[in-house]
Amino acid sequence: MTHLEGDVHIEYTGHLGAAERNTMTTIRRPREETLRDLVKGQMSTAELSGIHIENVTDPLKPFMYQYHVRIPGYAQRTGTASFYPAGIL
Repeated sequence: MTHLEGDVHIEYTGHLGAAERNTMTTIRRPREETLRDLVKGQMSTAELSGIHIENVTDPLKPFMYQYHVRIPGYAQRTGTASFYPAGIL
């Protein structure tokens, strides 16, 4: 097994941006912790670092998540090829 690793940049605008802002402004714990839990809900072995959450209070700009993710054991190696399941984050 091998891992999947890379940088993620997600932007939300319009109604989705408003919904994400609402989620992040009403939580009572650190935003980074909330994002980690959201990602781990989809991929339990995901390791996040370098988390940046931008434009939480500015409705005129896109709401953004940026982070580095590493998912150990994500791909299967067979000979010279690696097979990655579909549907990452």
